[in-house]
Amino acid sequence: MDDYHKEPSHHGLSDLLGEKMEEETARRICKTCHRSGLPSEADECSSCDNMRALYDIRKELAEWHAEKYGDERLDRFEFDEEVFDRWPYLKENHVDGMWYLDHSIKRGLDRILSSRMNHYQEGKGVPYWKRSTTKVWKNATSRRRGEVVSRKSPLVSACCFDVGTRMKGNDGWTYLVKLRKDGTNFWSKKK
Repeated sequence: MDDYHKEPSHHGLSDLLGEKMEEETARRICKTCHRSGLPSEADECSSCDNMRALYDIRKELAEWHAEKYGDERLDRFEFDEEVFDRWPYLKENHVDGMWYLDHSIKRGLDRILSSRMNHYQEGKGVPYWKRSTTKVWKNATSRRRGEVVSRKSPLVSACCFDVGTRMKGNDGWTYLVKLRKDGTNFWSKKK
């Protein structure tokens, strides 16, 4: 069988070929966003590689901007030829300012967390039409008995992370992802 017919899009062939098709098409999963269908050599998909590169450039650019311009606002910084010469990746991807760079990183992070949530819910057996009900980003504040209360644990859902992952919460404590008896993940304060 040729490589074209081994692709996951040809899942109808598995009915005709039986178990042989299942053995030949082992689907690789991206280690960052948990999406399937990777090339055999890669550990991450191209979207995750792109997001990681933009994030690394963002850190370097912030340090460079602080050294050169001092206290000037970074979020309104428009890139010039000096920035494009130093980081040609920005020019290749048509990123022309800091606002656009920040929002590209935010959109990439949202995509990664949504894919992780989808992978988690797929593993739990949730039907595909119900998978978008759980919020990835939680509200920072809520009302309890008429008072505004801030969320102590991290703002991102624990379902997007593996059991044992640590993250700093909004109250400054470190939180750990644990598993409930019903099989769902939750944030627990590490003491």
